[in-house]
Amino acid sequence: MRLGGRWQSLVCVLAIALVAGYACSRATGEATAAQTRSICAKAAGVAAWSPDGKRIAYVGRLHAICVASADGTHARPLPYTVCTGRCRRDLPDPPLQLDWVRPKLLLYLDDFQLFKLQVGKRPQLLGTVQGGIDTFAVDARGDRVALGSSVCSLCRGPVTVLSVPAGSIVGQIGGPTADNYFPSLSPDGKRLVFIETEPQIEVWTASADGSNLQPLNECGGTPIWSPRGDKILCSGLPAKPPRRCCSLSLASPQGGLSSTLVPSGVAPNRDLAWSPNRQRVAFLTGHCGCRLAVVNVRTRQSRWLGGNGDPVSADWSPDSRQLLVAEPSPVSSNCALLWRVPADGTKPRRILNCS
Repeated sequence: MRLGGRWQSLVCVLAIALVAGYACSRATGEATAAQTRSICAKAAGVAAWSPDGKRIAYVGRLHAICVASADGTHARPLPYTVCTGRCRRDLPDPPLQLDWVRPKLLLYLDDFQLFKLQVGKRPQLLGTVQGGIDTFAVDARGDRVALGSSVCSLCRGPVTVLSVPAGSIVGQIGGPTADNYFPSLSPDGKRLVFIETEPQIEVWTASADGSNLQPLNECGGTPIWSPRGDKILCSGLPAKPPRRCCSLSLASPQGGLSSTLVPSGVAPNRDLAWSPNRQRVAFLTGHCGCRLAVVNVRTRQSRWLGGNGDPVSADWSPDSRQLLVAEPSPVSSNCALLWRVPADGTKPRRILNCS
């Protein structure tokens, strides 16, 4: 009987332990779910569409890369991207650029380095040529990426073209002692356009392997290759009247005269973006407090789009009907509002707030 009593006592202890363990596990799960909701409840930086247009990715709290449905619901951080504990506490700013290049592959720029993020895996540096990067550009299929060095005297170096996702070097273009920045790849990834500052500020085209380097004299600055590959969009001084500063013009990659797309009022910014269907270009207009606008490439007609202004990023949906816009909150620091902004000028829809 004593032995049986001891077993009964042991069973009771085990049962209590199991119940307590279950309760503890459930409480931990609830806390994790709550933390997950908190991390992705607010955006802290840039945003991008998925290739199929059904989801969005954005930078949430703690530098996490969050994924949500296109309307901003069902948000969750991707595994291994949440910055906790002592992780990167010295970095006050979230990732500065984000691109969803394939269904399960994202690229993002953080601390002047480019990371690849395959969904479900840990982020990794892309390649071994890193440091001093402030912009990157991907070709249409996501097979190649061009990295531009930061505009500073200690960060000079060539534009580097890497394969994706292997990270092997395809080519390095531009002088090692000059700032080479704002690269843009042709849709097939075979050609490149970029800005070089030495001996003077000029726009150049080249093959992705570094050969066939040619000046593009008709381009004033901030060059962006068109989705078809037949034109280069330039923000800067056009080659022919009206020669107004900060205009938008179209140049041929082979040279020749450029044509003015928007006469004036464009802020020279990397957030110029062609729509995938090649019919519109999104750009920033104004000089103190820039606003988002689009121009119809065929008619040359421009319109301002809704929002508070000064967007952090603007990414076209795959169907070219709307833009996913991240802009700083006017009332909350370290927080961004996310908008879905129709290109036809109808009312924008805010999908993530800072409240």
